[in-house]
Amino acid sequence: SNGSITCYRRRRDACATGASTAATADWQASGLFDDRQRAALALTDLLTATEALSHAEDAAAAPVWDAAAAAFPGDELTQLVFTIAGINTWNRMMIAEAVATDDDAGRQAT
Repeated sequence: SNGSITCYRRRRDACATGASTAATADWQASGLFDDRQRAALALTDLLTATEALSHAEDAAAAPVWDAAAAAFPGDELTQLVFTIAGINTWNRMMIAEAVATDDDAGRQAT
């Protein structure tokens, strides 16, 4: 996770409902996500956190890739990777351009 409240809310809204909504911030410790959701969240974390990204091809990352490939066969894995990459690109562009979200403005005002 990149720590952005906006990204947290988007991820929460995209993959969770009900009791699992609050658990997306600490999804690894939660038992509320199925294997497919956990695989997508793990791959998102791997491809989003810059410190993890430099190790994305390391053997230690293989279980993340293996779980994602098992949960998202064929083109689904490609679509998931492109979705993660697209969102990450958008986030980095907004950071580079210093675009403030409503959430950012609220944090700065306090």
